[in-house]
Amino acid sequence: MYDNIGEKLKTLARSLCVILIIGAIIGGVVLIFSGLFLLGILEIVVGTILSWASTLLIYGVGEAVTNTEEIKNETYILNKKAARIESSVNHIKIQLKDGNTCKDNSQESSDVNAAEDA
Repeated sequence: MYDNIGEKLKTLARSLCVILIIGAIIGGVVLIFSGLFLLGILEIVVGTILSWASTLLIYGVGEAVTNTEEIKNETYILNKKAARIESSVNHIKIQLKDGNTCKDNSQESSDVNAAEDA
């Protein structure tokens, strides 16, 4: 019900805009056929513009929610990748540390072997 709310808000804004525009056109046509031609044309033009303008806020909120969801999803993916990279780096550091320890041990053992040979 509340999944993908950003797209639902944008769809609501579009639908509401169409309904309001149709209402403005119908109201304008009724005024034209009632003999108020200029007022009917004004109703159609101004009603259409106001219908579009009044739904901009709803559409803008829907767009902001959609963008926020996309940012959240991308951040989650990047955090997972960063954690894998950090884990790999830590693993490499441990291997290097162990490798250096082994190198030091091998140098010590060669010193001991040299002392035993002497």
